[in-house]
Amino acid sequence: MPYSDLIVTPVVVSIAATNDSFTVNDNTGTYPESPGGFAPTGEGTATRPEQSGVIQCFMYRFLPFSDPALCRYPSPQPSLPATFSNLSGAADRVIQVVEVVLPDTFNWEEILDDGLLWDDIIDLANSSGAVGQVAVWMNKNEVNCVYDALRRLNNKFPANCNMEEWVTKNAMFIGTAAVISTVIPLPPNEPTTEDLYAEIEAEIAELVALCNDPTCQCNC
Repeated sequence: MPYSDLIVTPVVVSIAATNDSFTVNDNTGTYPESPGGFAPTGEGTATRPEQSGVIQCFMYRFLPFSDPALCRYPSPQPSLPATFSNLSGAADRVIQVVEVVLPDTFNWEEILDDGLLWDDIIDLANSSGAVGQVAVWMNKNEVNCVYDALRRLNNKFPANCNMEEWVTKNAMFIGTAAVISTVIPLPPNEPTTEDLYAEIEAEIAELVALCNDPTCQCNC
């Protein structure tokens, strides 16, 4: 039976300035303070478990989703918060992080030993537990780009710099973040979700290209 009363809520804790690691944690909370939270101690049910009666595991992947080498599963189950490091090629990308909650009768290492892959694990959580996701934008370069545009505007405005660069880059940054926020409540392994991640990745690539364009300074 799934944990139908549980709304699993992973949260991004930090992203390394080097863009090669990130830390996530569980922010599901406890019921009734958090409507989708775990049951208080001694009040667990079949659809709303106590946190002490489950295992919580994180896994992640980033584009292209078709490449299984880009899927990573923690083994053994990490302590929380969980940090994923040495992420070669993660800069300027969006990473899909999924938190899987299963009854503690399951064992994470046994799940992997059984050969279950990304979709299999999510299906298992949907049928026997619960699952949630959060998008991690490895965006330190984009943040610096937008703030650098603002710095130039502040330093030179109004004599030799108009607002076009700042407005354009900031709008693209905010727009990308807005699309990312729409992904979080969606089922993590459905085509609509994957299409949104592809859209986000395309928007990030466009912003990165603009940030790397030396002619787009003060004017774009």
